[in-house]
Amino acid sequence: MATVSIIVPVYNVAEYLPRCIESIIHQTEESWELILVDDGSSDESGKICDNYAFRDSRIRVIHKSNEGVSIARNLGVSMAKADKICFIDSDDWVESHYLSDLLFYAKDDSTIVYGNLVHDYENKPSAIGCSYKDGEWCDLDGKNAGHFVSSNRIAGNGYPVAKIFPKKILANGLRFNSSISLHEDHIFVLSCLLKAKRIVLSSTPNYHYVHRPDNNSLSRKRHTAKNMIIASTELIKLVEALIARFSMTDASYIRKLYTMLGLNQLVWAALRADKSELRIVGDAIRSQKQLFLKYYSPNHSYVKLIPCLFFFRLDKLVLWKSQLLGKHI
Repeated sequence: MATVSIIVPVYNVAEYLPRCIESIIHQTEESWELILVDDGSSDESGKICDNYAFRDSRIRVIHKSNEGVSIARNLGVSMAKADKICFIDSDDWVESHYLSDLLFYAKDDSTIVYGNLVHDYENKPSAIGCSYKDGEWCDLDGKNAGHFVSSNRIAGNGYPVAKIFPKKILANGLRFNSSISLHEDHIFVLSCLLKAKRIVLSSTPNYHYVHRPDNNSLSRKRHTAKNMIIASTELIKLVEALIARFSMTDASYIRKLYTMLGLNQLVWAALRADKSELRIVGDAIRSQKQLFLKYYSPNHSYVKLIPCLFFFRLDKLVLWKSQLLGKHI
């Protein structure tokens, strides 16, 4: 049986897909299965998947109607045969030692291996994602867990890629939330972190995260206020659980966690809301008033005024303020 199941959701990436698959085929670690989930592609992606599966028996292809990346990944998880799972995005690629580097540290069925990645851009130099110390590890039930998580900024690493997950952690139905279209990957990773017993870090930057110029960034996508509020609620629950589980005491990092994972999402919702959404956004922000007052520390000080407007029931001023000051937090 394969040592690791690699799950790749595929949707209209014919230009990039061969590079991704070829990089997996040429791994120095050969004991793997590749599950390509074609999520209703309208280009040649499905045919490319089938051609590779015909050539290599380790590759399986699932063709389905388009339902989004979360359902595609969840289907891949349900089909996985190996005891370890990793995710690769179909427009990214990995170096030949990617699997061997991560699997070296994946010693049991309760350890998550956090790998490193390279951010590849079209018009500027590549950048290394994390500054991990190779082989550093932590018993998550131990007294040093809080320091380890905060000093390595573990909770901020919400990429499902560049990691090895034990399938045992996912055995009780832990999956990507398909009801939302943002932060579902971060929610999944943090949920896995809460169930793990051990983390090991791999410092080698061997996963290439490709920033495509044709991709819409989060700041340009139109997510509904309801979507952002759901994501915020789930993230805040996870932050609270992380602080409790790992006995975290670093006040600066706790402020950053609440800001980045929960409160910012509500402010994003406010800055992008139309008139019909202002009321539900305002209610959601007012419901988290104590967290905002105690922990909110955005990158730009003027953004702190956004929740204050809602606290004083000046909701309509947010529409004017967001247009005047911009929408970057």
